[in-house]
Amino acid sequence: MNISDLLWNDFDIYQRRYLKSANALVAMRGVLQERKPIGRDGDEFLALFDRAAGFDAGLFTRVWSDPTAYFWTRLGYEFLGNCLAPGPLSPLAEASARDRGAKGDPLAALIAHLGDFKRYVLALAILSVQEIHFRAPLEVQLPFAIPATNLVIAGSDRLTITGFDRASIKYESNGKSASLALTGSDEGAAICREAPVARVAGYELPLRPEMFNLPGLAVGGPLLEVTPDFERRQLQLAEASLQLINRYVPDSFRHFRSLMRTIALKPPGIGDYTNISHSDLPGSFVCTVVPNEYWMADAFVHEFYHNRLFFIEEQGAFFANLEDNRATAGRFYSPWRNDLRPLHGLFHGLYVYIPLWRLWFAVFEARQAKGELLDAARDQILRTAYQLAIAVSQLRRYAEFSEFGARLFASIAAEVESICKTTRALRFPRDLPAMTCDDDGIIAPQIGRADGRALSVIDTIVRHAEQFDEDHQCEDLGTILAS
Repeated sequence: MNISDLLWNDFDIYQRRYLKSANALVAMRGVLQERKPIGRDGDEFLALFDRAAGFDAGLFTRVWSDPTAYFWTRLGYEFLGNCLAPGPLSPLAEASARDRGAKGDPLAALIAHLGDFKRYVLALAILSVQEIHFRAPLEVQLPFAIPATNLVIAGSDRLTITGFDRASIKYESNGKSASLALTGSDEGAAICREAPVARVAGYELPLRPEMFNLPGLAVGGPLLEVTPDFERRQLQLAEASLQLINRYVPDSFRHFRSLMRTIALKPPGIGDYTNISHSDLPGSFVCTVVPNEYWMADAFVHEFYHNRLFFIEEQGAFFANLEDNRATAGRFYSPWRNDLRPLHGLFHGLYVYIPLWRLWFAVFEARQAKGELLDAARDQILRTAYQLAIAVSQLRRYAEFSEFGARLFASIAAEVESICKTTRALRFPRDLPAMTCDDDGIIAPQIGRADGRALSVIDTIVRHAEQFDEDHQCEDLGTILAS
């Protein structure tokens, strides 16, 4: 396949990763059946696997495309492997084992994790309206987002789910059997409801922060503070942002709707991050709300392309040095961050900012933007072109690519050169004003904190390098800004 198509156009790349996840599930089943590393404790999983395999193939694909299914498989594969060949767990697996009360006990961690497979069997039963009864109950910490549906069971306690009877979820409460209807029901501490859903051009995107409430997932903790009412209030903003993506970068929108299953929107100040995509939760991301649809469209495109690059990484390592393929400690200047970044992070930044340049260039070229929005589009075009050129220079200087990574980088670098050429042809003035968008969604000129004067785009880039390029790595900054 043409490397440019792999980077930007290939739709099959999504299905290939989900197929890999399904194959890993089958491999787990084979090991548990043949080698029985956990004895009879694996019997219910094997029976539920067979039950899941008997559901409609399209429904199974839908459920197994849920972001949490990849997360579950990735951890299950590691827990099983650790039982067969003990060794250090990844930080994510360690955190998951700890949250399950199985720290330091790989067998107990695996048994508890296999019990969570019932999440997906429950989802299959609900979607196909078939009864299911679990030998041992599914224990979930509320809130619980039922995979591949828009359903959320709200609350803050643990819920002991025993099955589904075609109309309601069966659970135990104080030793007695109880039922929870799928929507509009309120039974004690549990409430079952539908998540808010943004709808644009036939595409539906649930806003479900509850999906991130998973054992071991630190990202999900702060999202427990986000109320359903907050998500509902963001529907208009989310839909307006998606409409902008569809209008200005329709190719990106087609890919977005093919991949993205769930997102969470949060207020500023919740959590120690702004926006984030998790490599083991494909098809999802978290965004901090800025009440400006253009800035949110920018954030949506940004996080989508992080997701896409995770899929591309499944095709092969980017760097020859194994450690460089991980999010290790940062050592390299990035024009987008106030902290030093690993090469892996710098490569991600380079990749995702190319479609962001395309978005803002399309806004500018449409000649409908006026006032501050037009100034912001011009800022983002020029700023991003410079930043991309800096990132290319950094990676050329410091990265040792794998053969696959070198092909990707060569194609990306050529794209950046084209972007820089197009930007130069616009002949923006050297003192083009820098613009910012604050937490209230207000676009305004950027003012220097020390001297109180309005800054140009070039001023901001120079000041950023002066402050954060600690080791003076970006030696050719002057040449880049002069071009």
